[in-house]
Amino acid sequence: MTTEFFDVDGVSFHNLFQAWRTDHERGTFLTLETRARANLHGARCQHLGSGPPYFLLGRRSGAHTDKRKICGSEDAL
Repeated sequence: MTTEFFDVDGVSFHNLFQAWRTDHERGTFLTLETRARANLHGARCQHLGSGPPYFLLGRRSGAHTDKRKICGSEDAL
């Protein structure tokens, strides 16, 4: 099963995305750069926020969900 996070109409889904990462530490996600380009990350990817236990819900320089994220197990993606 996959889950999608993407800010829509000024509503941020940053905290829900970070909560998904905390609950699915063995999960993976794609960040969709363009229609033809995506980057694959592990849920514990530290450059998208790290801290106890792994992630901070607070924002640093902005929401992580300003780009579309497709999340799930490696098999699901």
